[in-house]
Amino acid sequence: MRSSRESQLTILAAILILAVGFLPETSRAQGITLVHVPYELIPPSSTVEITWQENIQATLYYGPAPGVHSSHLAINGRKSLRFRPEDVGLQPGVYFCVISNGLLQSTEFQLIIENQNAPAMRAPANNSQVQTVLPEFRWDPVPGVPYYHIIVSDQEAHIIEDPQTGDLRLVGANIV
Repeated sequence: MRSSRESQLTILAAILILAVGFLPETSRAQGITLVHVPYELIPPSSTVEITWQENIQATLYYGPAPGVHSSHLAINGRKSLRFRPEDVGLQPGVYFCVISNGLLQSTEFQLIIENQNAPAMRAPANNSQVQTVLPEFRWDPVPGVPYYHIIVSDQEAHIIEDPQTGDLRLVGANIV
C-alpha cells in the first residue's frame, strides 16, 4: 500500500507531465539546420561559404573551445555567409562555431584555418637517417597551429600541390 507522501509525489509528477505537454511550440528548442560547412583545412585567403536551410538572417559565432562562442563576425547573411578568414580577422587555428541569430542556433562545427608556414624541423634533421627505434621529433612551433602530424616513411616521399585546386598530396610514402 502506498503512503500518503508517495501518492502526493505521483500526482505532482503527473501534473508536471501534463503541463509540459501543453507548453506552446515556441518554448521548445529550435535550431538552425546547417546545409553546407567546410570540413577541410581552409587557407586564410580562400572564400568560406556556410549555408543553412531556414530563411533567416544570422551570423557566425566562434570561440577557442567547444561550447564557447564568445566572438562573432561583423557580417551576417540570409541562408548563407561568405567570407575570407583573413578579411574578417580569423587567424590560423581551430575555431568552434555556431550559426545564430540570437534566438536560434545551429549545431556546433569546427573551422580550421590553416597556417601558410611550415614548422622548422630541429631533430631529426631533414633527409637524415634515424638510427634508433624511438626517435625524438623536435620543431619550432608555428603560432596558431594546435597540433601536428608526423609521417614516417621508409622511403623518400614528396608533397605535391595540385595546380588547379591547391590540394596537397603525399606521394611515394610507405608509412611505417
